[in-house]
Amino acid sequence: MSAPEDRPTSILFVCTGNICRSPIGERVLRDLAAWSGAQVTVTSAGVGAANGQPMHPSSVEVLTEHGYDAAGFESRYLRPQILEESDLVLTMTREHRAACQRALPARWRRMFTLAEFVKLLGDAPADAEGLSELVADRGRVDTNADDLDIADPMGKPTAEFERCFAEIEPLVGSVAAWLGGDGEVLGRVGALGASGDGGFDTASASASTGSTINDSVSGGATGNSSASGGATTNSGASGGATGNDSASGGATTNSGASGGATGNDSASGGATGNDSASGEATGNSSASGGEDTKDGASGGSHRRRRMLIGSGIVVALIVVVVGWLAYSAFGIKSDLEDARVDANAARKAVLSGDQDAATSRAQAAASSAKSASDRAHGVVWAAAASVPLLGSPLKSVQEMSDTVADFATEVLVPTADLGAALDPSELRRGDTIGTAPLAAAQPQLAKLAAASDVYVTRVEGIDPSWLGQVADARDELYGLVHDASGTLNGSNVAAQLLPAMTGADGPRNYFVALQTPSESRGTGGLVGGFAILNATKGRLTAPELGANNDFRYPTTPQTDLGSDFNSLYATFHPYTDFRNANMSPSFPDAAQIWIANWHEVTGEQLDGAIALDPIALSYVLKVTGPLTLPGGEKITADNVVPITLSTSYERFADNNQARKDYLQSISKAAVKQLSTFKGDTSALLEALGRGVHERRIMVYSTDPDEEKILQTTNLGHEIGDVDAPYASVTIQNAGGNKLDYYLRRKLEYVAAGCSSDKRDSVITMQLTNTLDDLSLPDYVIAPNGTAFPIDKGTALSNVEFLLSKGATVKGVFVDDQEVLYQDGTLGGHPYVGAMVQVPPGKTVTVKVFATEPTWPGEAVVPVQPLVDNPEVTVRVPECGS
Repeated sequence: MSAPEDRPTSILFVCTGNICRSPIGERVLRDLAAWSGAQVTVTSAGVGAANGQPMHPSSVEVLTEHGYDAAGFESRYLRPQILEESDLVLTMTREHRAACQRALPARWRRMFTLAEFVKLLGDAPADAEGLSELVADRGRVDTNADDLDIADPMGKPTAEFERCFAEIEPLVGSVAAWLGGDGEVLGRVGALGASGDGGFDTASASASTGSTINDSVSGGATGNSSASGGATTNSGASGGATGNDSASGGATTNSGASGGATGNDSASGGATGNDSASGEATGNSSASGGEDTKDGASGGSHRRRRMLIGSGIVVALIVVVVGWLAYSAFGIKSDLEDARVDANAARKAVLSGDQDAATSRAQAAASSAKSASDRAHGVVWAAAASVPLLGSPLKSVQEMSDTVADFATEVLVPTADLGAALDPSELRRGDTIGTAPLAAAQPQLAKLAAASDVYVTRVEGIDPSWLGQVADARDELYGLVHDASGTLNGSNVAAQLLPAMTGADGPRNYFVALQTPSESRGTGGLVGGFAILNATKGRLTAPELGANNDFRYPTTPQTDLGSDFNSLYATFHPYTDFRNANMSPSFPDAAQIWIANWHEVTGEQLDGAIALDPIALSYVLKVTGPLTLPGGEKITADNVVPITLSTSYERFADNNQARKDYLQSISKAAVKQLSTFKGDTSALLEALGRGVHERRIMVYSTDPDEEKILQTTNLGHEIGDVDAPYASVTIQNAGGNKLDYYLRRKLEYVAAGCSSDKRDSVITMQLTNTLDDLSLPDYVIAPNGTAFPIDKGTALSNVEFLLSKGATVKGVFVDDQEVLYQDGTLGGHPYVGAMVQVPPGKTVTVKVFATEPTWPGEAVVPVQPLVDNPEVTVRVPECGS
């Protein structure tokens, strides 16, 4: 059967790790499409995936059980070129959809959540519209509906994978029916597992005599060897059960448990061995009848018999030890999993203001963790853990169990007691922020934040050991402790800053800049609009909004940021040209210029400055819902980025003032939406937190004490005054166009080892221009205000590097050709700048070779907030103090 016209020939499924949900979607659609005769290539990838990982065992299990092919799968990290190769992108959540749209905004209209796309198809997918019509009609589905997300089963029991499969399979069935123009394919959904058609033939095994234990002792991972030594036992102790967990000493035993019986006779309850326990003859006889004694060699026979008995006892002891370790491992695994689930639930309950639930789940986590710790310090486990090398994984499990137990008791439970202070419903009431409970809890928050930091360091010090499952468990524990630490430290910072900065002690006024990274600047993008935000006793209002051309420039500089800043940027008039005030990657530099200039032209003294971009706004709109403009147009979380950074330039190609007015109406609607939002405050805080994490929201305070605190967070966005390995790369648009919307970045920082006081390093920035439409307006793709002779569509960028303190530049190369460069100093770091042209569809690589001091500690690599979230690779050894 031939497929209808205007159907995609390549479909991509996307989730997070590309090992659970998207592989299920991929394999179900592959099989159903093949059955219906649809000609389509189906692949998958993950926004946070590692390349080459196998599919999650539980996903394999549910696919196989339902008759789908799960063989030969390897995960892939999602890259723009993968999106470019796909006619249709189907994601598991709205978050994944947004990530895809940011990675390749030119194709955003062909990116949907799976559930969203099926809603578009309607009730008769075989007769539905073509892809182009569906894309054009996507507005008839609520793109922010909660039921568009398919929950992640990662880290949960197999039953959750079954639930996930049951959700995905019928949705994919509708897509397959639409692809093939054949509604009968829906009848195949749910039936493959029963018939086995198109899937695997699964072998059956007796639960009583052939069951296999594949779980490791790591407390959560599944594998074929335990943490006790790596050897394999292929016969059970008493019932024929087969274990793939290792014995404690590394040897492999293929014999029965009770006496070295060999061949095809039962040793003791059904176990079958292929080698005798003593190394004697094999065959179809029992262990006691393997020797001829007619020549009177009874002494030798007795000795051999004793050897057989002794060997049998040793084997039996090994089996008992392995069995006990396996039993303990199962218990530890279960306890730690319960503790992890309860700990995460406790943290979420705290953030949602449910103090009773927070306390209950925190206490449950502490109890489960204590049980795991007790098991890990049992006599047998402790003895096995003391074995050099082979016992390393068991020792790591002990340390992890102890850490979870202590963390739950000393951090989680006390944090739960602060639930009232952290209750979002109390923090925000209507358009007023109520910070009194938060301020009262600040001393206790500070103590808990410090304690959580100690546990992050403690987990970092746990040896992941040579066993992969234990290493994975350690990484999961690190994630748990790190997230809790982030929550507590963020709450502590909020408790210190929010009351005063929201006007508890008197009115505050802030300059708010909306940065548009389609034309890049040091802190993100050109300022397209601004507002003056007033905060009085927790109530926030924006009495004044304006576009960048509404701001009256002073004729003379009103502040001086020093000789280093001036030598790099003075020719661009940052003090008096609003467009260039934020060229430095240090946000305090831009903030001080805005505040000084505002005072000069209005006489009003501001208390600080704030900046954000449309991408951060998109995170907020996911929570608050769409903006409604005066004419009725809807601005949603999905379209706010392409509209503000790209399509508005096409729409108002001949009327720049109309475009500015249009964007200003979006800003006004956003301010109104935020000031009147009465929905889920917890979700709103989470959305804002994501913007802060990605450095898309920046805050500066004129109060020195407040600013000092801000600089300890991502809000400060200051050049790091750190004695540590450092690499910052900033893109400055030098062409006066809007082509940075199409730029994609890859950043790499590599340095040699720690053996000497100085070492060589290389910082690499790769820029790719993804523009593929040269019919766009000149305002977008043509040079404007530059003396460089560049073609339309070519991005002209000054690529600026800040290196580790004390570094010396050896050379700068563009596509392996050495070039001249500008040098200087900024924020105590050596500065290097090189101008490059990136034609449409091309990639240019800039490398800085340097010799730098061998600073101790982890490398600091801040990322400039542009449209993309770049791939960042850091290979810099952490040297000692």
